[in-house]
Amino acid sequence: MAQLPSYLALASSMGSDMDPRAWIQISGALETIEFDERDTKGHEAFVKYARSILKPAFDVIGWDAKSGEPPSIQELRQSLIADLGLWGDQAVIAEARKRFQAFVKDHNAIAPDNQASIMNVVSHYADEATFNQIYALAKASTDQNEMQRDYFALVNVTDPKLAERVAKIALSSDIPPQAETMRIGLVASLANQHQHLSWQTFTSNTELLTRAQTTFAPLLIAQYVPQMYWSGVPLTEVESFVRAHVPAEMSDVVDRGMESAHFQLTRKTLLVREADSYVQQRGG
Repeated sequence: MAQLPSYLALASSMGSDMDPRAWIQISGALETIEFDERDTKGHEAFVKYARSILKPAFDVIGWDAKSGEPPSIQELRQSLIADLGLWGDQAVIAEARKRFQAFVKDHNAIAPDNQASIMNVVSHYADEATFNQIYALAKASTDQNEMQRDYFALVNVTDPKLAERVAKIALSSDIPPQAETMRIGLVASLANQHQHLSWQTFTSNTELLTRAQTTFAPLLIAQYVPQMYWSGVPLTEVESFVRAHVPAEMSDVVDRGMESAHFQLTRKTLLVREADSYVQQRGG
């Protein structure tokens, strides 16, 4: 972690210099730190700093693809829309809402590559009416990719009551048989914003959520449950649940999963400390 200040200083110096691969890497690194900063006193200052890094790049590439633009720019555009929107950039939020309302009326109003990012931002700040609009799109979709895009947009909601609706949707008959594996994906993705709700939903409905993957369910639980819940659920509770739901002969797999979870917690402590120190020194 001693290299984090140097990395952040380098990222801060990028300005509007366009190197898509570098920006995509920077975006991913900032996402990791932002997640670790959640529920800490330094979170607000860090997201303000993160926005200041990313905004110049977004100002260069803009909302819409240009003729002859390489795929890497579009990949970066998606990341920047999502990051800036989810981190409170008011101009991006307002434009995302505007474009979404146009999309509700005309599905050609948003380029296909930008639809998921824009809907994720809109859902993040959704009230009940907006939530219902996205939910209606999901239920009406006959295309598997569009259906997944719409349902997975819903997991970004911050409103606790709407998040509870998402958990219920994941367990409901709204999810068609051909998309059965989507159930566990929705509950797992809900953990990004609502760890405890996701944990309660998963542990109370494990059989339903894993029935489409019965053969691999023990491996899935042993490997991925610690990865999903390390940041918001006591690891003793996580480990107890995992060991109770996998065969004893998978003990080594559980050990590795729990070691990874403990490492994540240790890394978080160091990462937050270094990031906060750097932002404070900059006057953030």
